[in-house]
Formats: sequence, C-alpha cells, structure tokens
Amino acid sequence: MPQQYPLAAVLTDNCLDCIPWNYHPPLSHNFKLDQNQSLLSGAAFLYLFFAISLGVLIVAEYMMAMATSIQADSPSTSSDSQGQTFTSMYAVPFTVTKGTETFTVREARRDELGDIGWVAAEAFINNAMAYYFSGTTKPMQVTDKSALRSLYEFYYFLFKTCAIGGGRAVVAVSESKTDSDLSKNRIAAAACWYPPGKRIKTMNALRGGIVRCLWNWGFQGFDRMANEYTKITHGTFKRSFDSRAIEIPAASMRKGGGKKISLKESDSWYLQAMFSSKRFEGRGLMATLMREGYAYAHRKAPGIPITLDATSARARDRYMHLGYELMEPVTIIGAGKATPIGLSPSNKTEKRKRQAELTGVPYWCMVNWDPSRLLEIESQERKL
Repeated sequence: MPQQYPLAAVLTDNCLDCIPWNYHPPLSHNFKLDQNQSLLSGAAFLYLFFAISLGVLIVAEYMMAMATSIQADSPSTSSDSQGQTFTSMYAVPFTVTKGTETFTVREARRDELGDIGWVAAEAFINNAMAYYFSGTTKPMQVTDKSALRSLYEFYYFLFKTCAIGGGRAVVAVSESKTDSDLSKNRIAAAACWYPPGKRIKTMNALRGGIVRCLWNWGFQGFDRMANEYTKITHGTFKRSFDSRAIEIPAASMRKGGGKKISLKESDSWYLQAMFSSKRFEGRGLMATLMREGYAYAHRKAPGIPITLDATSARARDRYMHLGYELMEPVTIIGAGKATPIGLSPSNKTEKRKRQAELTGVPYWCMVNWDPSRLLEIESQERKL
C-alpha cells in the first residue's frame, strides 16, 4: 500500500525535508492541488477587483460631488422679496384641504420609509418600467404577495437611499381620525428629491438595500437598472443641457465662485420618484408636492432647473401641466427585449415568435427650466 503524505507537508516549505527525494504524487493528486490553487487565486482576484472597483467608484462620485458649482446646502441669500413671498406658503410643514379631508405636507420620518415603500408598490404595480426592471413575463397583481414584496423592496430602497444620501423625502399624510397613527393608510402621497450635485452613490445604495433588489430581480434586473437605464437617461439629459447651454445663476453659485459655468445635468434638481396612494388619487396631492418642491428649490438654489423621467403617458401629461417640457419626443429602453408595457418573453422560443412586439418600453425625460415661474404666476393671480 503506497505511503500517504499530508497535504500540509507538500505545501509548507519547512516540511519539504519530510518528502522522499523520489516521491511523485499521483496525477489526480496534482490535479486537485492545482484546481484548489486556481479556485483560491480566482476568488482572491474577484475580491481584489471588487474592492478596487468600489474604491474607484467612491472616489469618482466624491470628485463629481465636489465639482458641482451649485450651493444647495443652505438657504439662498437672494433678496428677491417677491420670491420669498410666493414660496413661503409652501414651506413645510403645512396643511391642505382636499374635499372634506385635511392633509399635512411635511418631510418624511425615517420610520415611515417602510410604509412609503408599501404604498409605492401598490401605486406602481402596473408600471411598465417596474415590469422591465423585474423581468416579469406577465402582469403583476396586488394580490401577488411575491411581486408586491419585490416592488416594496425596490421603492423602499429608492426612498431610503435618497434619505441617507442628502436628498429629501416629502409626504402628504391624511389627518383622518379613523386611521391608526401607525397605519400605512395615512400615507396619501410621497416624493423624493435629489438636490444639485447629489445622486445615488455606491455606498448609499448598499446601505439602502440594493442587495435585496439584486436578490429579487437578479443580475439582469440590476444591469437594467444600474447600467442600461442610467446610461440611456443620462445621455438624453446631457444632450438637452448641452443644447441649452444655460449659465449657473450667481445666486446659486458656491461661495468663492464667480466664474461663469454652464449647467450640467448633475447640477439640476432631480425628482427620483413621486406617487399618490390609490386610495387618494384625484385629490391633487401630487401637484401640491410638486409645488412644495418648486418652492424649496427656489429658496435653496434659485434659477436651477428640475429634471425627471415620466414612466407613463399619464404622468407625462401631468408633468407638462406643471411646467415641464420634453427633452426629446420619447426615450426607449429595452428594444428587442420587452414589449411597450414592459413584459419580457419567457424563453428564447417565445422571444423569436414575438420579436415584432419587443419594441421596448417608452418613457419621457423632462425638464422644468424655471420651476418658480408657476408659483410666481399663481401668486400674481391671487392678488388680482
């Protein structure tokens, strides 16, 4: 029976003396050893690559944040008394009455993010972009707990990442006494905003729960969200801002800045998400939250545009009514991969058969170049 030698003796330099000079391990032994070393080397390389990539992303994001010339971290020092008048009525917290119900508009609390996520999931249960990100092959239903849960975790991620990343989450809360103070039924509408120079950052995405979205929708969903959607949308925004070539207003420049700089897309305010609860649709709460956003933006950094992307024709028309214009007639994502309502084919055979239907998901990149204009007009009309 051949003599056996421990693997440690083979691998450790100071144990080489215990191996006979004429010892030759079996071929299978060498193969296993080389395979283990390859696996270890591969894993180490992946960890190193991930660490370096993460470091590069963090440094790049920091440099981009520092590069913005917009000052939006403190109230504007603008002496525009008229501006202060027409924006002060939307300073949170404030109450509005819609029909027989009263709502309080205020910044969301951290412990409300879960409730916001559930209400958003119900509001976007039939959204084409959500379908496309998830890779679903059939329409979602509110009664489908798994689908609803995945949407909840996506919108919880968006709002939490915004809250911890320097953005604002604003809610309209029903003051009805019939609802429990802790019930999600009190969340009537919500919006999350990113100020100039701030967008979703890598570390904040990890803290916000992007891993759960990755678990639910896989690498395909992650790639569609983080790469495809970001690249297409950013390209549309960039073309629009490059063609406009607007200079940053002096009142919004950082201290010490006097140099004329053209606005970039990242210098704008960005509306990440806005919705109203299905229970409170048709009350005009989204319009109220939009006006609150206009007023806040004017107080913080006057003259800076607001950007967004509408993922339905209905939302597009609402936003146009509130002063937004289209950057381009339409933007398409997922051409050759999904239908206009965001559904993906279930397999390659179905994909070949339905190729003509897979024209992609339309959405609309929009901008309001002068957000305070709407408030100013309404203020003047009230005085007449």
